[in-house]
Amino acid sequence: MTLDQKLQLWMVIGTRVAGLATVGAVWTSLYLAGKSERLRLKVYAGIFLRFLGDGSPGQKDFVVNVTNLGERPVTITNVSFAIGKKRSRLLI
Repeated sequence: MTLDQKLQLWMVIGTRVAGLATVGAVWTSLYLAGKSERLRLKVYAGIFLRFLGDGSPGQKDFVVNVTNLGERPVTITNVSFAIGKKRSRLLI
């Protein structure tokens, strides 16, 4: 193999390695961009019995707690609940 053929071979190898590195960089950037924009919310809903301490009966309070675990800001505009099975579902 002549020197000219060796140089051409190394140019082809370098081009292939650069192409693979570019594909890896694009894949990594898309993965990181998609991961940071994902919404992550922790939601808890429950009924609590609250006593005032003055001898009056307890009062039932319905509480919804939403915690944002992600980096994107989230605005909650509506809260609804589904009660019942699939066919006889009541949306509140």
